[in-house]
Amino acid sequence: AARTPLGPLASLVPDGATLVIVAHPAELLATEAGPRVVEALVLPGGLDRFATRTGVDPRRLTETVYAEYADGASLVLVRGPIDAELVVAEAGERMSTVESRADSPLMRRAGVFGLMAARNSASLA
Repeated sequence: AARTPLGPLASLVPDGATLVIVAHPAELLATEAGPRVVEALVLPGGLDRFATRTGVDPRRLTETVYAEYADGASLVLVRGPIDAELVVAEAGERMSTVESRADSPLMRRAGVFGLMAARNSASLA
């Protein structure tokens, strides 16, 4: 069955966010200044470590949205060439899961990472 287009990921962010950041990493890195900007923001090897740890190479993502809420909750939405089922499963190994579901075309897992008191949610399209 054909997938229904989701539109911009920012349109999926629930109301009430105190901070919303929208980025297009692959597009940024394709510009002349993009690699220098990323190099100034990320420690050497940081992107490789993140890709190894999560299964998501942030350099290949076409769209990323990060949102924070006043209660300490956060939300990350990403779009790009990823294996969403694997990424959600891997996140589940590091998270005390509160909720997990697959609502095609989204995979969703909510819970707490490590000792963090905040709720965190990751959705992948």
